[in-house]
Amino acid sequence: MTQMGTESDCKHEKISGCCPSRLRIQSCSKRCGRRLWNQLPQRWQERLKPYYTQLLFWMMCAKWAISFVWEDRREILRELWRSLLEDLWAADGRPPCKRSKVRDELRPFTYVLVAGLLYSSWDMASKVAFRVGPPMDLSLD
Repeated sequence: MTQMGTESDCKHEKISGCCPSRLRIQSCSKRCGRRLWNQLPQRWQERLKPYYTQLLFWMMCAKWAISFVWEDRREILRELWRSLLEDLWAADGRPPCKRSKVRDELRPFTYVLVAGLLYSSWDMASKVAFRVGPPMDLSLD
């Protein structure tokens, strides 16, 4: 909260790096969230507690990821632009037109596709073969 080049006297700004209005908004949103949580029935709170903590964890992870991306945004955009210019627009040669060159170009992708299909078929087969079926009571009384 500086005005016309004067030094700020706000203790909150010196401590946390944000002005009091931002602190007020944060505390207001925390109070509103707490009030809404307390208005829920106890049964719902118990049922939602694991999901709520999981949501808080993933929100914290998203906040960290966004902050990392935001810090490196100029470098990321520079690399993206460079890769677009150098890799796509300035290709070394013509695309492969012969069958053998196309086969050589696509071979690594085929290996990955086959490995993925083998893994998924193994996973499905193991689930079908070793799954415990529902209990059956076939007694005729």
